[in-house]
Amino acid sequence: MVFASPFICKGRYEQDVHATVEELGCIMGVLFQRSDDLLDFDVRNAENKAVMGDLKSGYMNSFAVALADGLTAKQREMFLQSKTVDEIKKAVGAEHFNAKLKDFDAVNENPHSDI
Repeated sequence: MVFASPFICKGRYEQDVHATVEELGCIMGVLFQRSDDLLDFDVRNAENKAVMGDLKSGYMNSFAVALADGLTAKQREMFLQSKTVDEIKKAVGAEHFNAKLKDFDAVNENPHSDI
């Protein structure tokens, strides 16, 4: 709605413009949320956001779901019990973590694709 505000204030409604603006808003929202999900794992966390809040609250954010994909039952259990990012990397393996991060970033480059 934020992107459409100038058009609404101006009293202009053009279906194709509003459809494009709505799609832009959705894409921006998804990209914001996905970047926020990475912050929870202390990835590119220049803001120093508190980490592990989602997982500690029992919430699997989009990166956690991507990270859990392909793990054994034991690795998943260790991952879910982790209290720090270092523990997660140990549970899933640094190579797996980095590969999933690379895949996650690739999806963010094309927000119309699925993770």
